[in-house]
Amino acid sequence: MFQDGSRIIFRTSGTSASGATIRIYFEKYENDPTKLDLPTQDALKEIIDLGLKLGDVQAVLKKEKPTVIT
Repeated sequence: MFQDGSRIIFRTSGTSASGATIRIYFEKYENDPTKLDLPTQDALKEIIDLGLKLGDVQAVLKKEKPTVIT
């Protein structure tokens, strides 16, 4: 959790260690009404970049980009 209330959550999904999915949740409170209609990837870009760097995701998972974004 960060001072502004944003948070990044890393968790595994699936029942086996082999082939498990890593889920990363990015949450950020936004009170500026002009930013509420931004595409999600744009609105969360700063926290996404930070989370990927902190978790060293590309190096650990050996993936350049996510396979699923929801």
